[in-house]
Amino acid sequence: MVSMTQTRSLAAAAVLMMLPASLASAQSPAEFYKGKNLEFYIGYSVGGGYDLYARTIARHIGKHIPGNPTVVPRNMEGAGSLWLANWLFRVAPKDGSVIGTIGRGTGFDPILGQKGAQFDGTKFTWLGSANNEVSVCVAWNATSGITKFEDLLTKEMTVGGTAVSADTDQFPRIVNGVLGTKMRIVSGYPGGNDVVLAMERGEVKGRCGWSWSSVMSTHRVWLEEKKMTVLAQLALQKHPDLPDVPLIIDLAKTDEQKQILKLIFARQVMGRP
Repeated sequence: MVSMTQTRSLAAAAVLMMLPASLASAQSPAEFYKGKNLEFYIGYSVGGGYDLYARTIARHIGKHIPGNPTVVPRNMEGAGSLWLANWLFRVAPKDGSVIGTIGRGTGFDPILGQKGAQFDGTKFTWLGSANNEVSVCVAWNATSGITKFEDLLTKEMTVGGTAVSADTDQFPRIVNGVLGTKMRIVSGYPGGNDVVLAMERGEVKGRCGWSWSSVMSTHRVWLEEKKMTVLAQLALQKHPDLPDVPLIIDLAKTDEQKQILKLIFARQVMGRP
């Protein structure tokens, strides 16, 4: 377990819980969990990257917990997992029977002034990190008319988002503000999978804030069939799969721009979308 300050070990599919220090003195972990269900809440809709990661973790984590509880995954979508973070902090049992997975940047919302964040991230018990992630901006080739990142400087592209606090909304907003791109955000989708379906249906023309691991595990065929184009990598370092796709940090024109982008995309080191 790690604290909020040990950010290198936290996840985008950040698994966390509220657990009082007195629990260990009342019962041993094995006694507490034996024969019980451990509810594992997921802050996004079914079928997206976070859901897939969380359900994979749920399938295996029980055998690594003393007492081997039955882990039951449940979805609590809304506001880019902010609803779940608030619920875990304010409502959920504080006895270790509930854990959750939230967006990689959600834990920073109180620090960044997100008014809807009703929790103190330092009081969560952070359990683990799924991976070190690279996110991408993509354009849907059939409708966008965008073939490279530079096109975003002169052409508008609608992108789907899940909530003002989510990567899908924050990333294009930051890139617009810092680099002058013209992405228009259509927010309010329950989860990343819904954004992808909206892109396929023509409701939006792209997505900016999509984990590369999720792209490859769920929609690799779209790349192979050239249905979408990867415009930029949103991370601190390039992914080895994408040597020719520009890294967003490298597109900064000034040191100030580079520092802003580094601050925002440092959360990628914390793992999943």
